[in-house]
Amino acid sequence: MDAILRAKCDLLVGNKQQLNKIFAWESDYMRYAAAGILTCSGVTQDAEKFKYLDKLLKTNTGVFSELRGFVKVPLLCKMLMSHNPEYYLEEVQDVYNALSSGFFGKSEHKVLAAIVIVDSKTNTSNAIERTKEIYSEMTKKHAFLTSNEDYPLCAALAVSGKPIERLIDDMEESYKILTKKFLDKNAVQTLTHVLALDDKSPEIKCQRVIDIWDKLKDAKHKYSTGMELGNLGVLQTLDYSIDEIVQNVIDADDYLKTQKGFGNLAAGSDMRKLFASQVVLDTMSDETIDSSNLALNAMLATAIEVQIIMMICMTSAINAANTANT
Repeated sequence: MDAILRAKCDLLVGNKQQLNKIFAWESDYMRYAAAGILTCSGVTQDAEKFKYLDKLLKTNTGVFSELRGFVKVPLLCKMLMSHNPEYYLEEVQDVYNALSSGFFGKSEHKVLAAIVIVDSKTNTSNAIERTKEIYSEMTKKHAFLTSNEDYPLCAALAVSGKPIERLIDDMEESYKILTKKFLDKNAVQTLTHVLALDDKSPEIKCQRVIDIWDKLKDAKHKYSTGMELGNLGVLQTLDYSIDEIVQNVIDADDYLKTQKGFGNLAAGSDMRKLFASQVVLDTMSDETIDSSNLALNAMLATAIEVQIIMMICMTSAINAANTANT
């Protein structure tokens, strides 16, 4: 196993263990998500700073605010990473309020969309309007699949700067290809959002996703066909062979399985593979993202960053699991 990849896995495990202590009463799923965010950001968790940020969040939001829902711990991580947490929170609130206008406008997923827009450092008003327009166009194409869960990636598509018609057409082409392989149409739609940010043709990038999934299955490391699929959309962008990408995911999955908190009884096989793909992406992406692919570069470097894609996939997977359990 690559030493850098092992170190990244160890950092993930260590961050999760520390967050268990700091946020003992919060959702364990979101502690996993927060651990991933900290691991990929290179920011060290700080118990005292988190206490201050938690108090700041409570002071500036109501008891039933969506900012204090299941996205609370990831939001606190993003505040920790910012140079000015007070101002960062204010920006997220302002964008969230703009996205949430209307009687049915409030949603914790829109908090994630607000984070994406704030992190992109683009024209906020334009990004908000483009997010709403992309969501509207998606609803026209897939009314029964599109919901508030799609807002975070709509925001990512919005800040990419690509023409909306081009984005929608790209997603539709990928959707036609991928639904022949994967039965969960909602998960496929999420995957197509990620793929739309890649400039390769739908045929090429979809085939790379399918090849990664098939090879993991053949190696007895079957990857989920649920919302976790979104991460494969980013893995396929790496300028490595499919075999190299798959081997690293296998190595990370095998290693994490032996670590406290990441075995089948704790994280579960599907969730662990989501994290395995995430640490592989974070480890391999620095030198392999095509610098000429401006939209994808913007997505990875500013708009979402790799940890935000993970957070979006994670929250979507959690929501789907909660719905199924209910």
